[in-house]
Amino acid sequence: MKKAITALLLAALLLLPALASCSKDDGETSQSLGTSGTTSEETLPFEVKNFNGQEIRILAKSNHTYGQMQFVPDEEITSNQINDAVTTRNNLIEDNYGLVIVCDADATPMATARPLITAGLCEYDIICDAVCNMLPMVSENCFWSLDDLLNLDADYYDKNANDNLRIGEKSYFVAGDMLITDDDYTYCCLYNKDMYKNNADLSGQYGDIYDIVREGRWTYDIFYEMCKVVSQPDENGQWGTTGGTYGNISEGYVTAIWVNGAGVRTVEKGAEPYSLTLNVTSDRSVAAFNKVFEIMTDRSNSILVDWLGATGWEDTATMFENGQGLFWGTNVSSITTNMAGSEADQIISFGVLPVPKLDEEQANYFNGINSYQSSVIGIPSSNVENQEATAYLIELLGYYSDSVTDAYYEKTLKLQAVEEDADAEMLDLIFNNRLYDLGAIYNWGGNLIGIYSSVMRSGTNTLVSTFESQQTAAQTAMDQTIEDLKNSIT
Repeated sequence: MKKAITALLLAALLLLPALASCSKDDGETSQSLGTSGTTSEETLPFEVKNFNGQEIRILAKSNHTYGQMQFVPDEEITSNQINDAVTTRNNLIEDNYGLVIVCDADATPMATARPLITAGLCEYDIICDAVCNMLPMVSENCFWSLDDLLNLDADYYDKNANDNLRIGEKSYFVAGDMLITDDDYTYCCLYNKDMYKNNADLSGQYGDIYDIVREGRWTYDIFYEMCKVVSQPDENGQWGTTGGTYGNISEGYVTAIWVNGAGVRTVEKGAEPYSLTLNVTSDRSVAAFNKVFEIMTDRSNSILVDWLGATGWEDTATMFENGQGLFWGTNVSSITTNMAGSEADQIISFGVLPVPKLDEEQANYFNGINSYQSSVIGIPSSNVENQEATAYLIELLGYYSDSVTDAYYEKTLKLQAVEEDADAEMLDLIFNNRLYDLGAIYNWGGNLIGIYSSVMRSGTNTLVSTFESQQTAAQTAMDQTIEDLKNSIT
C-alpha cells in the first residue's frame, strides 16, 4: 500500500493526548527533526518527541521469511534490499526519535504471549501473529483498542483490512505498510506462460490471458476449461506427480480461497456495528462452492497437496516448477520462495493472476488471505508503561516504511520475481482486493475455517447438511464473541 500522507494528518497524529501511564514523560524532549536527524521545519513540519533510547520489544513469527526481518534486520544477511531498507528505517527512527526496536521470533507468538499478558506481564510491547491467532484473544481482553492511540485514517494503514477485521466500535489490530507478512500470505494464481503460449488450443482460442482478467472474464468456468485442455496422464496412463500434467495444482485450503473469489465469506458483516450473519448456505455461497467442488475433486484435472501425504507441499511446488501444471493456487510468498531466480536458474516462465470470479456479472475480483499466516499487529493490554512509545513507534513504522514496501513490492516481487508489466498490474489488482473472512478467522463452532475444504476432501458435496449440523454451535460461539466485545474493558 502506498502512502500519500499530508502534513495535516501528521500534525493530527502528534496532537494525540499523551497517556498518563507512560513512564518516560520526565525524560522526553521535543524538537523538530528532519529525516537526517537535523532540525528541519521544511522536511517534517511538526513537533516530534525523542524517547531517549527506549526499547520497544516485538514478538513475531519465526517461520515466516519476513516475520522478523520486517521489524529488524538480519545481521548475517548482506546485499538484500529488504534487509537494507529495514536497517536504514530503524536507524532513522532511533536517531531521530530515540526508539530502539528489538524483535524476538517464536513459532507461536500469540500462544507464547498469552499467559504473560493475562498475568499482567509486559514482556513484549507489540505482538505480530496470524489473524486467526490474534483476533480471538480480544475476548480475553488481551489487547488495547487502538482508536485513541493511533491515527487509523492515515494512508499507511490498510483501511480495507482494518474495516474487515473490526467488529463493533473498537479496532484492536492493524495491517499496512509496516508489515510484509500481511501481503506475503495473500492468495493468487500462478500460471505457466510457456505452456499457455505454446498450446494453440489455449492461446489461439482464448487470446491474451491478462486481457481476460482485465475484461472481467476470468471466472471459474474459463479456468476449468483451460485446465481440461492441458491435463493428461503419464505415458502409462497414470495420474501422479512423476509424469502427468495437470491444469490445477493446488491444496485443500484453496477451496475456501476460490469460494472467497466469488466475494463470499462464511460470515457477513451488516450495516450495524455488531451485525454478523452466518453465510455458508446462502445461495451465492452454495453456487460458488458447487463449481469449486467440481474442479477440485476432478482428479484428472487437479492434483492437491492433501492427496500426496507428508511430501505434498514439496511435491506440488516441484511439479509446477518443473512445468507439470498450468495453474498453481498458492500464496504470494511462493513467488519469492519457490519461483524467484535469475534467468539462468529459473525452470519455467510464470505469470501472476488473481483468484477467478464466480461469473462475469461479478464486478470485482477477491483474493482471500491465508488466515493461518497473514499477519496483523496489536498492543498487549499488559503494556501500560510503554503504551505511548509503542503507539508512536507503530505510527513511525507505518510512515517510514515506504522504502521497505518498495524493496519488497517493487524491487523483489515486481522486478526479480515476475517478468513483465502485466504481472505487476495483476499484483496491484490482487493486493487492492484482499478479502478477510471473519468466520474463518474466529472459526466459530470449530470448523468455519475449514468447512469448504473438509467437505471437498470428503469427495461428497454435503456442504448444506454439514453446515446445518454445526450451525447452532457456530451461532452460539459468534454471539458470545459479540457479547465479549461489547463488554470489553480494553
